[in-house]
Amino acid sequence: MDSPQTTLRKIDKAPQTLRDIVQDRMREAIIDGHFAPGERLVERPLCDQLGVSRTVVRETIRYLEAEGLVEIIPNRGPVVARLSWDQARQIYDVRRQLEGSAAARLRHATKTGIRWQADPRA
Repeated sequence: MDSPQTTLRKIDKAPQTLRDIVQDRMREAIIDGHFAPGERLVERPLCDQLGVSRTVVRETIRYLEAEGLVEIIPNRGPVVARLSWDQARQIYDVRRQLEGSAAARLRHATKTGIRWQADPRA
């Protein structure tokens, strides 16, 4: 029994898991200021708002803690991290260096006639 060879298209972009989606939404909410620095992140309301289980919310909180966006305070639970002026200054220093480097590379590419094109897989 020979079956005809079927050619399947490659997967260009892996699908996001539910946890990835929740992490993205909570990260954006923290960065956009929907949660104030020092504000408690209570699991039950987060589960209700996002429509996910407590397990997903707990995993997300741990992940965001590793990123430095959430702190776990003993006997209080997870809260949105506060940035000190020194931490904010360091972040902007790194950002300035990255943006300067990107601008220099673009300037070099423009002078040499290299055409920049966005990655179609992104």
